[in-house]
Amino acid sequence: MLRTTLTLIFLSTAELGVPKNEDDSQASLEERFGGACSMCTMGLTAFQQVSQVGLKGMLLGKLHEECGKISEEKFEAKNLCLEFTGEKGEVLVDMIAEIFEPNSFCGMVGAC
Repeated sequence: MLRTTLTLIFLSTAELGVPKNEDDSQASLEERFGGACSMCTMGLTAFQQVSQVGLKGMLLGKLHEECGKISEEKFEAKNLCLEFTGEKGEVLVDMIAEIFEPNSFCGMVGAC
């Protein structure tokens, strides 16, 4: 699913730099996906859902467990690791999700 999502995002943003013409492949893409705006918003919406669950739910949790295995001799590294895989990590994920909010991002890059 992640690969499909990233492909949709790539296709929608790649289309932005291509001038509109009567090319059959371009028309086919627009017919299938509803144009750059639809492709961009669909791709980012799916990516956000995957990233929120994957990053917050699984990745940060697993990394947090690994931080606990860092020796006490590396106190600063261990604390930094724990800090950014805890609440601060979740805040960063939320900030990234806000930047890539589908409607505002797709509008900003000219897809919508």
